[in-house]
Amino acid sequence: MEGGGSTGGGGLKSALSGLGGLNHDHAFVQHVQQTAAIQDPDQASQYTQHEVNLLKEQADSNPQGIQ
Repeated sequence: MEGGGSTGGGGLKSALSGLGGLNHDHAFVQHVQQTAAIQDPDQASQYTQHEVNLLKEQADSNPQGIQ
């Protein structure tokens, strides 16, 4: 990893790793549920976890592109 300037995907990867297992009580899941008007809290949790996983994969494969 090169130094200087931006953190690239590293900062994002760190933040995403901190999310860990998302359940319907997690504030981020609740935000997504309200924003996307998802009625079922379990569906909101699954949707949010899926999207976080996609972002993690993108940060691994293309850290510069995720900026």
